[in-house]
Amino acid sequence: MQTIMQTSYTPTDHAAQVIAIGSHRESRPELTPFNSNTDHLQALEQEAKLMVAATVYRNGRSVNDEAAEERRSFSFLPAGADLPQVTALLESTAAENRIRENLSLKKGIPLNFMEFCTAWELDVMEQKIVLLLLMQFSSPSFYTTYENSKLERNCDNGMQIGVILSIISGNLGEQLAHRRYLSAAS
Repeated sequence: MQTIMQTSYTPTDHAAQVIAIGSHRESRPELTPFNSNTDHLQALEQEAKLMVAATVYRNGRSVNDEAAEERRSFSFLPAGADLPQVTALLESTAAENRIRENLSLKKGIPLNFMEFCTAWELDVMEQKIVLLLLMQFSSPSFYTTYENSKLERNCDNGMQIGVILSIISGNLGEQLAHRRYLSAAS
């Protein structure tokens, strides 16, 4: 049996090995601490808006119904976004916010929202509830997003408990488990 060895080389022979894979990956900028409380609150506002949008997408029934029109009203989302994309965006935004909060605390940058949550010993669910209520009454942009969501008919008098639970909890089981956070008996 005779083997033939290739002795010539052309640039196209190993083209796939020549291209640097790393140069085609999307590079993410390194996360930095928040510059101020305003910077932090703007990031939290975006997170809260994404929480509302994810709820609307999760509750959507058909691409031809009224919910589809409501989803299009979220101008802060990429065009044509679907539930998995909105959920991924919410998760990455929340994760980035937690990392930046920790970086801020390590640098000694005080964040009023975090100090409030620490002082009142709020757990993660309680922090989400406080965040939603804070944004409802302090952020015109969040209020518009919430109003456009049509999650409740009248948005001018706080948030209904059922709506808060649907925003912070993905399914009925979680909503029932988290209902204790909003009951008078706890």
